[in-house]
This record gives sequence, C-alpha cells and structure tokens, in this order.
Amino acid sequence: MTFELFVWPMALSLIGLGAVAMASPKNASKLFGIPSDSPWVVVAGVRDIALGLMLAIVVAHGPRVLIGEVCLATLVVPLTDSWLARKAGSTQASLLHIGSAFGIAILGAILIFTAW
Repeated sequence: MTFELFVWPMALSLIGLGAVAMASPKNASKLFGIPSDSPWVVVAGVRDIALGLMLAIVVAHGPRVLIGEVCLATLVVPLTDSWLARKAGSTQASLLHIGSAFGIAILGAILIFTAW
C-alpha cells in the first residue's frame, strides 16, 4: 500500500483549514480552541497553509523516508496547539489536536519503517 497517499488529505486539510482561518477567524477560533478575538487565529491559518503546502511538495517529490520524517517533525504543531487550547480552557479542542498528533505520528512511523 502506498501510505504516501494518506498524506495528501492531511496537506489539503491544512490548506483548507488555514484558508478558513484567514477568511473567517471567528469560526476558525472554535476549531482551534482559542478565543475568537485573538489575532493568533489568522497567524495559525497562515501557518497551516504553509505546512500544507510543504507537505504537498514533499509528498510530490520526496522519498518515503523523507515524507515520514517531515510528518514526525510537524508533530510540534498539533502538540503545541493542544497545550494552547487546554490553556485557553478548551478540552475538546485540546483532545482533537492530540488525536491529530497521534494519527500523524503513526503515519510518519509507518512511512519511515516501510521505506527500507
């Protein structure tokens, strides 16, 4: 099975989420688990678009092990987002970010270990 194909939805989801954050920060703030008046919603949106584009480029051109390593490197984002959402009082958003991190970690590990 080509596990690289599972990275495409992640990349496209990040780009879409980032676009929503930039177009409608108030709605996106609920997804991020931070207050709607926070300017960081737009910053998170720009960051998500950049991450999505980076993942798309790596999947399109990189070897499997590189794709897995990049997935693991991006774990910093959902883990930090989880911490910030929890700090802002949103347990639900915090758990959503932890779930995302778990899925990314599994995908990254599979890509690395099946590359050899």
